[in-house]
Amino acid sequence: MATPPKPSVDPFNVFVHAERFYWADHYLRDERMPQDHCFFMAPVALVLNALSAELYLKCLLRIEHDKAPATHDLKDLFDRLPAPTRATIQRKWDAQKIERRLIEDQVDALLDTKVPRSLDYALETGRLGFNELRYHYELGEGGSIYWLSDLSTIIRETIMERKPEWIPPQNRIRPTFRGH
Repeated sequence: MATPPKPSVDPFNVFVHAERFYWADHYLRDERMPQDHCFFMAPVALVLNALSAELYLKCLLRIEHDKAPATHDLKDLFDRLPAPTRATIQRKWDAQKIERRLIEDQVDALLDTKVPRSLDYALETGRLGFNELRYHYELGEGGSIYWLSDLSTIIRETIMERKPEWIPPQNRIRPTFRGH
């Protein structure tokens, strides 16, 4: 017996669901939270961040293609976007990296290494961030690499530019948070 096809999913419903994880992530990383709270909750915030990025990518795919694959692979989802959409996200990523250079230089100094800033590198190393971050305790000393914490905001902004009617007034603010 054949499996019945799944009903079409409204991209707006995907967007609303992504918003829940996005705002929970930002709440956990809010700069007004005590430092020890943020450090302890960072793995949870990053799981929420990776999930919101995944859902925002699936939302964009549904807007542009009316379908999205059942995968958690952020690079695969990104690569399925049309070239102009990828270029828009790339431009925003590059601009964000300039804004965040001081913070990222501090991370480099702390890690005693130079982390590549490119979106392609971040997607390649963090492509399975949602899977890996949920179970980071199983990954041993190195853990997982996830340099995509800015991506969900960039994709969200890209969606809002295309669908400004989707943004309720309370969501027109930008959260203040500690970056990773």
